[in-house]
Amino acid sequence: MKTKDRRREFRLSAEDEQLITEAAALVGVSFTGFVLDEALARAREIVESHRTVALPDEAYERFLEALDAPPERNPALVELAKRAKRFRRVS
Repeated sequence: MKTKDRRREFRLSAEDEQLITEAAALVGVSFTGFVLDEALARAREIVESHRTVALPDEAYERFLEALDAPPERNPALVELAKRAKRFRRVS
């Protein structure tokens, strides 16, 4: 079990507090437990949706083909790389 050593506070209206309290009671958890559980579940959904790219089969196959194909030569990029300043570490 993770150590809960952080604290957060937030303001809410009386109506919001009443609604959350009722919902927490209906599922048999504390106010804090309800808020934390729901916030964590939503946070996981959001993070997962931003970490995952879902493609239809055909698009996925085209994506893999593009990754496997040799890169196209880009003369402008080659020229830019030639003109780039060299970096050196300064102590």
